[in-house]
Amino acid sequence: MVIVDTDVIIKCLQQKKTYLAEVTGLLEMAAGVITPVQITEVYSHALSEELPMIGAFFDLFKAEKFDRKVAELAGEFMQQYKPFYPNLTTADCLVAAVAALKEYEVYTLHPQHFPMTEVRLYHKTINAITASTKPRLENFEN
Repeated sequence: MVIVDTDVIIKCLQQKKTYLAEVTGLLEMAAGVITPVQITEVYSHALSEELPMIGAFFDLFKAEKFDRKVAELAGEFMQQYKPFYPNLTTADCLVAAVAALKEYEVYTLHPQHFPMTEVRLYHKTINAITASTKPRLENFEN
C-alpha cells in the first residue's frame, strides 16, 4: 500500500500524465491510500466547481483515519526530527505516522518531508532522488 502525498495528487488533478499513470496503476491494484491530510490540503485550495471531481477522485483511494496511536507517534516524530528539520510540519508527521504504523510506503515529490527512518519511500520517489543527485555526483567526481 502506498500513501499518495498531496503534491502527487495535485499533479494528477492537473492531468500530468507521468503521475496520473503511476497513481492509476496503484489504484488499479487497490494500493492507493490517502489520509485526512491530503484531503484537507487539496480541498483548502480547490475552487467550488472542482469539488465534485476532486471528491470522485478521492473516492478511488483507501482512506485511512487518524487515531490516538497515529497522533502519539506523530508527536514523537515532531520531537525527534523537528530540531534537525525545521520545516517539518505536523501534517507531514501525521502522514509519516500512518505510513510507519501500517507499514505503507509514501509517494511524494518532497522526500525531505519524510526523514523518519521508520518511513519507507515509494520507488518512484527514490528514483526521483537518485535522478536529481546524479548530476551533482558527476560534478563532484570531475
